[in-house]
Amino acid sequence: MGRPFDSNQYTRVGSILVRLDLFEQLQEPQESGCINYMGNSRHAQGYRMIGALKPRLDGTFQRMMLTVHRLAGMIKMERDLTNKEAVVRSCSNPLCVNPDHIIVGDLTDRNRVMMANGRHNPHRSRPHGLKYRRTVARYTDEEIRWIRSATTDEIAQRYSIPKTRASTMRWEFRKRYTWIK
Repeated sequence: MGRPFDSNQYTRVGSILVRLDLFEQLQEPQESGCINYMGNSRHAQGYRMIGALKPRLDGTFQRMMLTVHRLAGMIKMERDLTNKEAVVRSCSNPLCVNPDHIIVGDLTDRNRVMMANGRHNPHRSRPHGLKYRRTVARYTDEEIRWIRSATTDEIAQRYSIPKTRASTMRWEFRKRYTWIK
């Protein structure tokens, strides 16, 4: 159901309806060439958001929030964007909605722009096919055998840790290091 709305205020962009007058009213040109969107609504990652309406099959509308840079990409491309299409700003300004700074492409394009702007962190992503980070063993086989047979008090005293951690450590070494006999 929801509140009634004046359909004359909304403009169709792709398949959604947006208040383009509000979108344009909240833009602020910068000396750098960026056009910052100054709306209040923010995404968890800091992107600005705008309200939109998505038509349902029954003729009603579903209210939704849309990131403004994605809306700018839709306006630039004059169509809906798929889930696999990334919208990237060549200026790396999270507030910018300048169509000249908007690039619509895939994740490869996004990574290329990030590297060009010095925002790529090679240590953040894992190599292809590696699900878990490799760890370096902290204990030798002899230490593992000793921990398995030692009491909680002995482990806590030797490694200067609380008894609860020593108990957990002994249990883990008994259950998880099964290749060590």
